[in-house]
Amino acid sequence: MQHRLFSVGADRRCFEYDVLKADMRDGLPIVNHDYFRVELESKPTACIWYPQLDSKEGLILTVNDEYKMKLWNPTARTSRRTCLGPTYGGEIHKLKLLEMENGDKFLLYSTNKKVIGLIKLPLNGNPNKTMGLIAHPDEVADVCTSSDGRFVFTCGGDDLAVNIWQVDTTPIEQAIALGGEGIEPFIRLIEGGRDGQTFQDMNDFFYYSMIRSKKEGTTKTRKLDGKVPVEQLPYLMRAMGYYPTEQEVKNMTDEVRYSSFTDKAVPCQHVTLEKFISLFVNHRPVYGIGKNNIEDAFAALLSGDDQNGDSISRDDLVGLLRSEGESVSTTELEQLLLLLCADQRIVGGALKTDITAEDFASEVLGFEEVDENEIEEVDDEMHATSQMGATGAGGFDAIPEEQVQ
Repeated sequence: MQHRLFSVGADRRCFEYDVLKADMRDGLPIVNHDYFRVELESKPTACIWYPQLDSKEGLILTVNDEYKMKLWNPTARTSRRTCLGPTYGGEIHKLKLLEMENGDKFLLYSTNKKVIGLIKLPLNGNPNKTMGLIAHPDEVADVCTSSDGRFVFTCGGDDLAVNIWQVDTTPIEQAIALGGEGIEPFIRLIEGGRDGQTFQDMNDFFYYSMIRSKKEGTTKTRKLDGKVPVEQLPYLMRAMGYYPTEQEVKNMTDEVRYSSFTDKAVPCQHVTLEKFISLFVNHRPVYGIGKNNIEDAFAALLSGDDQNGDSISRDDLVGLLRSEGESVSTTELEQLLLLLCADQRIVGGALKTDITAEDFASEVLGFEEVDENEIEEVDDEMHATSQMGATGAGGFDAIPEEQVQ
């Protein structure tokens, strides 16, 4: 049996350590002195070795601070699945495998504060397969399970308490049964559900992509097979208002291509409407991009420069766009400015000599002002949803104090 050890950190990298070559003198060496990047913008918060359920590959699971759970093949260094994680109680900080006596497997998770919960495996982003509840008044320092899967132990911080919970997965099984099969749980996560405008737009764009892939300029009868090439995925996502990075595009296409590769040895090259819906729900950000994100980005760019105050020079901004992150060439930048501002000139056109976060958000990206009352309404709705998710699903029963020996 091969022993493999991995770690993820705030540097957004995953390292594998050579356990067999570890010793007291040289410490724990990194395999091939190398790593692979698991995130571009968000930060990973935990990882765990994923049990072999629906795949013969050896996979690791990482979670990040944007409520995403990702499966990786650490040997090929490619993504295998991205799922929406639980969104109540903050991001996940601890993960443990919980194996039941009947053979079912769950992930036990805890957030940094208050909440613990269960997620039934295999992961697919179905919100009905997860639950959470408040376990401590503040910090959850650590969690563990009994070997038979019947009990969960949680350790608090300042409350100086260790709680013992009896596991009852019946409410999760009932929620899965009542939530519908196949794509239904994902459709309910789309604004307006099956009858909403978003779902109708997804249908329209998908069918147009099928026509587009069969050549538009023809009068012959087209035979549509309900599939679009995987190369159309980025265009479909952008049409729906989600603009993935190049790394996210690669992750999505890899997840489709290698979804059945280990079983059939043939990469999947097409996407169905159901697969497109699940990819959209699982990959899109939980919270949209707003002016506050632009302000944070500009603050990071200006953190080492005290001369320009709250603005950055055009030359510095263009230089950073060309060299940092997923670099943008001059030609690409001109094309983007033409689409955004109807003016492709970098100098004397769309970009001022000195640019603030406010200028970039409103004049270049076209962000509109949001009424404060609307923000408060959204915050209240998210808080209510969080409370309902954290207290309404069941899964654990606290053991009375007099029964604890």
